[in-house]
Amino acid sequence: MSLNIGNKSYTKPNSQHEKLQDDFYKYQLDVAAKHRGPYYMVFKEQGIPNGQRADIATLSWASSNWFDIYEIKARREDFLHEIRSEKWVGYTEYCREMVFVTPHDLVTAEEIPDQAGWITQGPRGGFRRRKWGHQDTAFKASYRQIELCLEHMYEHRPHGG
Repeated sequence: MSLNIGNKSYTKPNSQHEKLQDDFYKYQLDVAAKHRGPYYMVFKEQGIPNGQRADIATLSWASSNWFDIYEIKARREDFLHEIRSEKWVGYTEYCREMVFVTPHDLVTAEEIPDQAGWITQGPRGGFRRRKWGHQDTAFKASYRQIELCLEHMYEHRPHGG
């Protein structure tokens, strides 16, 4: 929904998306603190070298280097657009796993591409892994691709404060 005032257009934020993104971000920070320690980082709205922006990304370098991307979809039409346009495929070159995060009743497992994972948020707010991408078709980022992401993150880091 857009609101036009003068010659400026303002878009109402998708509060469902923002809430799901914030909840999942906090969940990932909690996982990091409880189970993964200092070798696990969580990023919100993280740009990647191809110009796309991941809703949530995690980086781990404890026993192996991996970079996972989580795409938040709170509305069915947004999810279907993502699938039809194959925008999600652009993330796969830079990550170990690309995972959709949705409300529990938004989509079915059959609608999730074989290469992608799926995590749902239940009615009480908890998160549950519903599907892993097939190991034989899951995308695996090379060490150089992870380096490219880190370089991109460093070059685009916020300054000050």
